[in-house]
Amino acid sequence: MIYIIIFFQLVISYEIDGWFNIKSYLNGLVLDIVDDKNIPGTGVQTWPSNGGDNQKWRLTTDGYLESAKKTRDGKDLVFEVCGGETKNGTGVQVWTKNGKNHQKWQWGPNGTLISLATGKVLEIAGAHFGKSARVQISDANGNNGQSWVIPTRLTLG
Repeated sequence: MIYIIIFFQLVISYEIDGWFNIKSYLNGLVLDIVDDKNIPGTGVQTWPSNGGDNQKWRLTTDGYLESAKKTRDGKDLVFEVCGGETKNGTGVQVWTKNGKNHQKWQWGPNGTLISLATGKVLEIAGAHFGKSARVQISDANGNNGQSWVIPTRLTLG
């Protein structure tokens, strides 16, 4: 008789209102809008979790990775590939919704987050372990810098 034992770590990062942190499998840090800014064009990095709105995200039904942080005039900020570029190493930032595919994402295999515009995955530049690591898109290569803890929604009742 053969027994297969599977070990896994379940990380639940949802809050009651549906917002969640996206945590790097590589360094345990979360996606964070740099300097807690609410200005379109601000970069995204990894940073220790602090509960701020600049670290809370939700994936909408139409594919936007929306931030809980809003612009000064109340517009939604969403995660996007800078300038709609398609080459490896292109950074990501937040911007107001514009309906273009470079702002749309989906969860992929092995904890990847895939840009719908490019088919490339989100990664930590250089697989950097420290805080304030830049994030960018790249071809999938299976390294831990491209894996993210995918949030799980629980239904209580």
